[in-house]
Amino acid sequence: ELQHIDFFKDLTKKIAALDTLFGKNAKVKELISTQAFAISTHLTGKQNYDFLFYVGLSSSFSEENTLQYLKELVSGKGSLSTRHYDGKNIFDVKLNSDLNIPDFSYTCIDSIFVFSFSSILVEDAVRQVNSGESLLDNKDFKKVSESAGENVNANCYVNYKTFGKFFALFLD
Repeated sequence: ELQHIDFFKDLTKKIAALDTLFGKNAKVKELISTQAFAISTHLTGKQNYDFLFYVGLSSSFSEENTLQYLKELVSGKGSLSTRHYDGKNIFDVKLNSDLNIPDFSYTCIDSIFVFSFSSILVEDAVRQVNSGESLLDNKDFKKVSESAGENVNANCYVNYKTFGKFFALFLD
């Protein structure tokens, strides 16, 4: 039933694109099945939103190894470019249109692979880390996260300060 809601359709479509790109690779499957994985949703404009994906990296997935893996993956299927943003390398991937996978950007921050189909969200993640402020330092969030289930498939957190603007996207 959730698939009838645009938000979940969009999320499913983007996860399917990730599966198409990475799903057949044993290293990636191992990484995702053994490391923490998170998805956050962000407003990217008055009428738009996008997702930011986070995966903890094991020692075998350094920034250099990840770059090498993606170069091999993209070879002959598109292009990969690097730019420097606020002290971090951001990698932009453009795949051939016949693959039907949207362009995406990623970076590695403190052993976390940060990935989005919106390069602006990756830049926002870099800026957030460089600001020195962390959601984990917020006493209200800390209290909520400590009550999260340990033996569950997922936990969902809602930022009520921005929820109204986000929810309004679906009312029009």
